[in-house]
Amino acid sequence: MSLPWIVLVVAQGIVLIILGLIVLGLLRRIGSVLEAVEAKLPSDRETTSPAVGQHIPPFVAVTAEGATVSSETLCGGPCVLLFVSPRCRHCLTLLSGLTDQWSLLKGIELVVITPDPSQLADKVGNARVVVDPDQRISQLFGVFATPAAIAIDAHRRVATPIQHVNAVHQLGALAEAARSGGTPVTSPSYSEEVAHA
Repeated sequence: MSLPWIVLVVAQGIVLIILGLIVLGLLRRIGSVLEAVEAKLPSDRETTSPAVGQHIPPFVAVTAEGATVSSETLCGGPCVLLFVSPRCRHCLTLLSGLTDQWSLLKGIELVVITPDPSQLADKVGNARVVVDPDQRISQLFGVFATPAAIAIDAHRRVATPIQHVNAVHQLGALAEAARSGGTPVTSPSYSEEVAHA
């Protein structure tokens, strides 16, 4: 091997070592930034959902029609709160399936809580629509992903943990739990699903 080739190989080695050191320095800097961001996030996406048997958290909101509602006036009796987003494909599929199977709720009121009701007008049937533009109500119930639902009994107490729902029959089971004040077995709890996501 001639001297020019030896110089070239050594130069390439030095360049690779310098690039490696630069990458390590960047990773250390990015790591500290990520740690700072992670410290500001809720740990393990903990849910703040009220426990079964507790009264629903207090709030005031507006319906899609402009009427003011509160946690005290939200439902006239047992109800199911369904949290949806108009940009959530699963939410829209669930709502379109509900229009054909409304009877599964067996007379229990459905309250749809959404940040933007404009795209849901023709999909919610007889449901009351509550506008949650800053998702404050969703946060009160520990909702991080949609569609999610929770059953509320006639005394405005939580009858089930918040649950991810992807089928109309799950809403029917929640409606039954709202009526009876008990917890149905419909799917893994919402917090378990969020923790494993």
